[in-house]
Amino acid sequence: LIKYSTVFIILLMVQPSLVNASSNCTGYTYVEDNNSILKYIGDWTLDNNSVYGGTNSHGGSHSYTPSGSVELTFKGTEIQFYGKTGPGAGTAKIYLDNMTSPIKTIDQYTDSHTYQKLWYQNTGLSNTEHTIKIETYDKNPSSTGTYLNVDYFIYQNCSPSAPIPVTGLEWPTLFLFGIG
Repeated sequence: LIKYSTVFIILLMVQPSLVNASSNCTGYTYVEDNNSILKYIGDWTLDNNSVYGGTNSHGGSHSYTPSGSVELTFKGTEIQFYGKTGPGAGTAKIYLDNMTSPIKTIDQYTDSHTYQKLWYQNTGLSNTEHTIKIETYDKNPSSTGTYLNVDYFIYQNCSPSAPIPVTGLEWPTLFLFGIG
């Protein structure tokens, strides 16, 4: 007669760790189209129409240059991009964080002008530095042009809180022995 015996041991060890506290979000920053932190490529024109919106009433900017673009680098967990629509507007591609493919393509064409239109919003960003890029793309078949219209950006200001140590966990936490 042969007797088999099985012995098993499960050892779970949990090391003390750090958990990030929620970010300290202090508010929103408006970045108007004429702010020097914006990086413009191509030919851009200031439109002094005060109905654009934002935090001042100077107007917005537009570009008809193929591959014309505007970039904003910011640190925060949310970004919004506002512009206008109109009969001379075209399509544009939106890129985030140096992506090679756009995250969204927008068409700013409409029969009449609409101001302060929210074109893009992302509320689920990690609290790190980001770059949003809006680039002219193509002409809507009904449009009289290919203008990319930029009014302002809004991003949420967040700074990381200090990590909070997880306490109350001793290691090894669990031993499970069995003999069969």
